Amino acid sequence: MRVSASFCASPYLFGYGATPPCVMFIKIEQKSEHKVPKRNSRPFVSVARGAEMFRELLSYRRLYRDDDEFFTMGEMWEDLASDIDEVSIKFFEDRDGECLKRAGVIHFDGRTTLVLPQSSLTKAKRGSRFVNFTLAHEFSHVALGHHDDKPRIMNFQLSDEMIRKNLPPTVEEYEANLGAIFLQCGVALFDTTLSPATLAARAYTEEHYVKNAMRICRLNEFRQELEKLAQDRPRVVL
Repeated sequence: MRVSASFCASPYLFGYGATPPCVMFIKIEQKSEHKVPKRNSRPFVSVARGAEMFRELLSYRRLYRDDDEFFTMGEMWEDLASDIDEVSIKFFEDRDGECLKRAGVIHFDGRTTLVLPQSSLTKAKRGSRFVNFTLAHEFSHVALGHHDDKPRIMNFQLSDEMIRKNLPPTVEEYEANLGAIFLQCGVALFDTTLSPATLAARAYTEEHYVKNAMRICRLNEFRQELEKLAQDRPRVVL
C-alpha cells in the first residue's frame, strides 16, 4: 500500500463538456508514463515536457468546461468531491481567524483528499486568485503523477511576499505551478488579443504566472512540440 501527500500550496512559478466529471478522476488515477526528472538546485522543464503537460492538463480541463469557459477551483474540487466517491475534501481549523495559506492533497489507497481551511475554499469560490492558483497547483500534482513515484510529504507555508522571490525547490513544484496555469487558462494562453491581466482576471489566477505561461506557450518550439503530439501515430502490429 502506498501513501503520499503533498502540502505544497506553492506560489512559485518557473506556470462541461458532455463527459461526466467522474471520467476525469478515473484518468488521474492512472499511473504516469512520465518519470519526473531528478531534483536540481534550479529546476527546469524541457519544451517537450511542457507541451506534454499542456496536453494533459488541457484534456482534464475539457472534461469539465468548454475552452471559452472559466471556473474557480473551489467549484471544480467541490464538483469532484460531490460526484466521485474516491475524492473528498477535509477541513482543518483556521486558527486565529486567519487563513494559514496552506492546502494539500493526500493520495491514499486509491483515494484523493484535498485538505485545507474552510475559509480557503470559501475564498476560492469567491474568486480569490491566490487561493485558486493554490488549488489548481494541488490538482496538477495529482494530474501529473507526482504521487506515483514514491511516498513523500511536502509542506510549504506561504506569504504574499514570497510570491516572486523564490524558486521552486523541486521539479515537481515547478511542474505543478505551470500545470496550474494550463488548467485554469487552457487554449486562451495562445490568444494574442488577451493581455495577461485580462486572462488572469477571467481565470481567477495570478497575473504574474499567466504572463510567464503566455510567453512559453507562444514559443515556436513549444507549438512545434504540440503539433508533434497531435499527429496520429501509425499502428504497428507485431
